[in-house]
Amino acid sequence: MNMTIFAEKGGEEMDFLLNWSDSVNYDRVDTINEDFILINDLLVSPRLFFPIKLDVTFSVICTKGRLKGAINLKEFDEQAPCILTVQSGKILQFESISNDFRGMALVMSQHFFDGFNIDTEHSFYMSMFIQNNPCTVLTVKEMDLMLSHFNIIQEAVRMIDNPFRLKIVKHLTLAFFYSTGHLMYKIPSDTKSSKREVMANKFLNLVELNYKKQRNVEFYSGKLSLTPKYLSKLIKEISGNSASDWIHKYVILEAQSLLRSTDMTVQQISDELNFTSQSFFGKYFKQHVGISPRDYRNS
Repeated sequence: MNMTIFAEKGGEEMDFLLNWSDSVNYDRVDTINEDFILINDLLVSPRLFFPIKLDVTFSVICTKGRLKGAINLKEFDEQAPCILTVQSGKILQFESISNDFRGMALVMSQHFFDGFNIDTEHSFYMSMFIQNNPCTVLTVKEMDLMLSHFNIIQEAVRMIDNPFRLKIVKHLTLAFFYSTGHLMYKIPSDTKSSKREVMANKFLNLVELNYKKQRNVEFYSGKLSLTPKYLSKLIKEISGNSASDWIHKYVILEAQSLLRSTDMTVQQISDELNFTSQSFFGKYFKQHVGISPRDYRNS
């Protein structure tokens, strides 16, 4: 199944497969081999209004308009200027994009990141910041800095005769991410999480890591040294959804993304999510979505 990530305005839509580089239109974008793409003027595909699991990392500099959606169920709703970063392996779903949206993007394969010399401690905190704050508001000055980085990277990509082009682009891209990474230190002290919120975040992080195999609240309460009853009460009060609701949300989100963005059979998806049978998976999916997995895929 084809998955369109972005297309360039004014041109034909470009389909990226899960092996997305196979169908890159090299005449319309700046690219290095099959691993790095820059797009100047974005058109977001309607396919991204369904849950899609991405096998690339991308950053969007939104210069005009508004973006609203969720990444792994973490919602974002921001007005330009802002920057949206989605890490490889995350599930993205846009809810709405304003008609006046304008922006540009860096799209990177996992192979592009291989060999990066990144400070481990800072990269961990940066990764966690991006995971919890996928869409971050920028000041006008910060946006200008991001655009300057983008333009410099673009010039480097176009140096096709330079034997060090890939290394140059990797270092410039690293600088781009470090420029966004400083934003994590700007969180006001009055927005710091309470102990209950910290516990809720720990629960959600555990669910994100284990939902394919563990769908019982008891597993997560045990990991957090809480009773199932207290954990369920805490999560309900903090988020408005029960602990079991969040577990089901992650399972269904993964199932929807696999149905939409892969050619896996329903049986294979059932096995991937560790259901005892395809029939049980089908009943579970219909209970939470309202239609069967096959009908969802064909809708």
